[in-house]
Amino acid sequence: MISTGGTVAESITALLAAGARPEMIVAATHGLFVLDARKRLSHPAVREVFVTDTVNQPEEDWPQLNVISIAPLIAGAVRRFLANGSLGKL
Repeated sequence: MISTGGTVAESITALLAAGARPEMIVAATHGLFVLDARKRLSHPAVREVFVTDTVNQPEEDWPQLNVISIAPLIAGAVRRFLANGSLGKL
């Protein structure tokens, strides 16, 4: 989960200081993006930010942000559950 982006921003700084290439991809299940999160994640080293649609993302002018739908995963789980199938195979 990314809330304020503080931990991610500190991680970016540490990774760059350790010699990481400035082409990072950030991924999280839940993108809350409160306070200055977007500003913190708009670091030049961050190419893309991926989150799922578990939290509504009103940000439309953030080109690095990619929102991935979990609807197919939930639909598959419901289908398997209703058919007494294994959820472990998801």
